[in-house]
Amino acid sequence: MATNLKLLAFRGITLNRIDGQSKPSLRAGSLYALLLSCLVAVIGTGCQRTAPDESERINARLKKDSLNSEPLRQGLRNLTQTTIVNKKDMVDETRVLINAWLKEVQSESISYSPSKMLEAFPIKDLEEVGCTSPTAKQLNPIDMECLFEDRLMQRLSEWIVAEPVRDRVFQPMLTSTMAQLKPEDAEKLEQAYKLFDWTIRNIKLSPTDSSQVSTRTRDPRTPLSDNGIGYTNMPWEVAAFCEGDFVARGRLFGALATQQGIDTCWISIGSAPGAAGDLFAMGVLVADKLLLVEPKLGLPILDPDTDAWATIQDVAKNEKILRRLNLPQYEYAIQQPAISSVQLLIDATPFAMSQRAKLLESSLLGDERMVVYIDADAMGTRLTSAAPNAVASVWNAPLYAQIYAKMLQERLSQVTQFTMRYMAEHMIWLMDCSVSNGRQLHLAGKFEITLDEEGALKTYMDTRVDDASLKKMAYNPDVQQALGLVREDNETMQQYEARVMQAIAIFSRAKFDASFLLGQLHFDRGDYKSSSYMLRERLVGDSRAARWHAPGYYTLARAYIEQGMFAEAEEALIKPAIESSQQPYQVNPQDAGNRIRLRYLRKLSNPE
Repeated sequence: MATNLKLLAFRGITLNRIDGQSKPSLRAGSLYALLLSCLVAVIGTGCQRTAPDESERINARLKKDSLNSEPLRQGLRNLTQTTIVNKKDMVDETRVLINAWLKEVQSESISYSPSKMLEAFPIKDLEEVGCTSPTAKQLNPIDMECLFEDRLMQRLSEWIVAEPVRDRVFQPMLTSTMAQLKPEDAEKLEQAYKLFDWTIRNIKLSPTDSSQVSTRTRDPRTPLSDNGIGYTNMPWEVAAFCEGDFVARGRLFGALATQQGIDTCWISIGSAPGAAGDLFAMGVLVADKLLLVEPKLGLPILDPDTDAWATIQDVAKNEKILRRLNLPQYEYAIQQPAISSVQLLIDATPFAMSQRAKLLESSLLGDERMVVYIDADAMGTRLTSAAPNAVASVWNAPLYAQIYAKMLQERLSQVTQFTMRYMAEHMIWLMDCSVSNGRQLHLAGKFEITLDEEGALKTYMDTRVDDASLKKMAYNPDVQQALGLVREDNETMQQYEARVMQAIAIFSRAKFDASFLLGQLHFDRGDYKSSSYMLRERLVGDSRAARWHAPGYYTLARAYIEQGMFAEAEEALIKPAIESSQQPYQVNPQDAGNRIRLRYLRKLSNPE
């Protein structure tokens, strides 16, 4: 019954090595130290490349160049080994190495001029993230957070776009739109859809008021709050936590698309340039068209007459497009007359627009390559060429997310009720345990067992401790020892029993988190039968897994559709809800999107 679950929890759970394996040993410790160790993040990857040996002169130059770039190469090797758990140990040395290289590199090696768009940000906000000067050549800790995110998004997007489209319902509309494009543009559209669809399926839509399709949501502005939209989690956190509000889901999709060279933007309507308008949808730039996807609904926006993918111009001219998003149960918040004063919001951090970002990106080689720098001015020109009556600007939300993350880290250094709530919700994804480790392998596309790693599939499976063992954990010393629970010499029985109960809660939650993720992983592998079995038999029928019921039913429906089980898919799509009194909302937050998908499913299953 031994498990490889490696656990860190509140009050400082540490690890012991037993017989060559990591087993959970729950020790009394410092929450303060645990928080600081988990909330500093950076990751990257890279490997050194050498040029062909052509002559002694070239060899000498290459040797000199190699010595000059060695800090960068070593920094990238460090980043390759960085994980969510070990970031604090790796980030400082990595930043020193990359900064040593940046200090020596010549700025004249690239062409760079600061974007005028940066001038829209208040200087105090730029000071908060250490980006008052776009030409500064040294990375700060928040810049390193950006590099971690860029690498994660690159690795995740790479394997997603390599997989086939896994959506029988929208494949016909996608294929029809692609047929009208040049091959390279058709490939870009297909990749964009894969990334968007993966995001919607894998990221649970938070049940907040703003997630309701009948609610208009203003583009966020200061002051920042814990209930703010789109900035309380960074895109990498959304991917790791498997949850976010509709803006957070959209930002994750945009970050993935950026790494594949696909321009996206958020669309704000109804206000003068620079003022906070209503967030409408996201635009995906393909050829000369700004095609629309809707993160609240989890769907592309289509022309109901032709099933063609709609553009922002189509929506402004054809009232039927948005009217078609109305349902008997829901009225879509935005209708055609509201499409005015359109702003195209570019998701770019101040670091991404800096000279140091461009210097770094221009020096990445081979497998190191990722998008670090964003030329916001050039991107704005491309976007407004596709939507001539719109105005493009850099969005506030990415900067707000960085400021909020800095504030959050400071708040979590204090033991408060807020800290406890935050840790109860998120710590399982930030600590060294099987469900978190499996998620990291999953995001990296490492599904199966290899000589070097167990893979996400086995790691998730090892997380699922059976119910009988969970019940015995409270009183059976043999089960406790098998799961790594050992009473310390200086620990009272009362302290040990409290620690056992805490461990039971963590193991119990991880079991259902892993069940949800196994369903997603099987779907990502194209094993729809295993996906539907796991979700149906191990998740949606158990009230203890209520937090995952809404996204679980959605993926269950998707797995049924891919197997041609349309009746079962219809039933799963309209499941009313989160069946637990512990949940604050009784309506599935993605119910409206599910019902629109159901409309297209019925067209597929009953063609006229």
